Amino acid sequence: MNVGFALVLLWSLSITNVVAELSLPQNLTLLTLNTQYILAWDWDQTTNRQRCYLHCRVHS
Repeated sequence: MNVGFALVLLWSLSITNVVAELSLPQNLTLLTLNTQYILAWDWDQTTNRQRCYLHCRVHS
């Protein structure tokens, strides 16, 4: 599974009702090391969560 497919899969989930209520992520950062990928971003301060992470590992 490649990273692009994993990200598309996550976005294609049925979360359309939730997306309308969430603000867009800011300060996106992609950290990579060999086959490990971590996508980090900042959220609106009013949600009580300042940083979120998505960790993907690519298996060949």
